[in-house]
Amino acid sequence: MLHALVRKVSRVLDAAENVGIVADIDADGISGAATLCEAFRVEEGDVRFPPGGFYGVPEELLREMLESYDVVVAVDVTPPRVAGGRDRVIVIDHHPSPARYPMTINPHHVRALPKNTSASALTGMIAHRAGRLRRPWLPLIGAAGDGLDRGPVYETLARLVDPELLTPPPGRKLNPIQDAAATVNAARRVEYHKGAERALEVLLLADSPHEVAESHLARYRGKVRAERGTWSERASRTVHVVLGVGYAEVHSEVDIEGLVAQDLLRRKGLRCAVVYNSVRKPCGLLKVSGRARGFPVNELLTEMARWLDGARAGGHPGAAALHFRSGDPKEAFNRATDELLSGEPIDPESTAPRRR
Repeated sequence: MLHALVRKVSRVLDAAENVGIVADIDADGISGAATLCEAFRVEEGDVRFPPGGFYGVPEELLREMLESYDVVVAVDVTPPRVAGGRDRVIVIDHHPSPARYPMTINPHHVRALPKNTSASALTGMIAHRAGRLRRPWLPLIGAAGDGLDRGPVYETLARLVDPELLTPPPGRKLNPIQDAAATVNAARRVEYHKGAERALEVLLLADSPHEVAESHLARYRGKVRAERGTWSERASRTVHVVLGVGYAEVHSEVDIEGLVAQDLLRRKGLRCAVVYNSVRKPCGLLKVSGRARGFPVNELLTEMARWLDGARAGGHPGAAALHFRSGDPKEAFNRATDELLSGEPIDPESTAPRRR
């Protein structure tokens, strides 16, 4: 099934007169989009990113793209179902989600794929099988950015690159590919879709991961580092913990909540941490990010979404996000942990209004 699906996707992309790509704004989505651009001759201007930190793909954006392109590829996002998209939308994703389109390459729907595979590694697999993976380090940047630099698909691609790119230089914690991933992610944390557009431009022109890390994108890393340090320190002092699962809040215009959650895991020895950012994203939504070790944080955030207005949650057991319009995220956290940790179901209809 996998081989047939990959061949079909390649044939569809080759046969299309024009192809549009919509990708998540993180390193996984951006490097996956860049890989497809190079392999299937898609222009930089034909790549779109959800605006202002919007979670997923806005339905109106997908409809507009289907009016302009024969085929639309969604990378690291699962788009909504729209009329006329069944045989024209290709989904390359790794998050648990409904299979709304027949051409969906996702480990949760294709059994031959290992679950710990990034979307960018999947684009690298497609390009490699088509004989068009010219810079194999490119999709590895997204895998590193998502912390999924392991597994059979990644390892196959990793064997194609210079081993020095996978080894930290003396005195450094990150190898060159991880360093490039951190640089790309910093751009989107500060400027969201605009940062993603700048990062895509750099990735399409770079001859090595070193050029990515040393590009103008590096200026974003200082701001991210400063905000992360400030809020991680505050969060470690104020975190609310329930049976090893922590909740904290930040107030930053920089998208650092996931980084702070990761720091809480290390500093407090938690098995799961969720962090709410009380500054609205440019798209108008609020966000909670979660990180975990051996705990299904995606299930926790999905449960939290029941108690918040206009909420959408997604991700995988190690990292997940929740966007919502309004509501009390701490109250939602307390109710969700009661639900998941006690095993005693809560009926939200009896105590609080449900979302939507």
